[in-house]
Amino acid sequence: MPLVTLAQARAGNWTGWLRSRHDQVRDTLYTWSQKSAQNQAMFNQLFTLLQPAAVDLDKIYVQQQGMNAGDAEQATALAMMELLYQSTINFAPDLGSGPADPARYKSYRPRYPILANPQS
Repeated sequence: MPLVTLAQARAGNWTGWLRSRHDQVRDTLYTWSQKSAQNQAMFNQLFTLLQPAAVDLDKIYVQQQGMNAGDAEQATALAMMELLYQSTINFAPDLGSGPADPARYKSYRPRYPILANPQS
């Protein structure tokens, strides 16, 4: 399944749009985290736990799915972006609507790395 998702993202020019949505998700999660000390602690814990989870997922994709390291890393990135997106659906449902023309995001330059914890 990760290879299919990766191939669809590449073939449909969805990668730029996905990164754009991911930046919006990161902004939304950060704004939510600033509402209380408890939210901020949960936000920091989430990003701390995602790092080792991504490493493990990369290994699983290589060992069990037969993916090369580069494809595994990209498939993991897509999975992590989707996981973070799913965590925002309840308080930011408008982030999920896809663009009419995903190709217009082809040259999108992401503001955030996929898993690094934004501090500003």
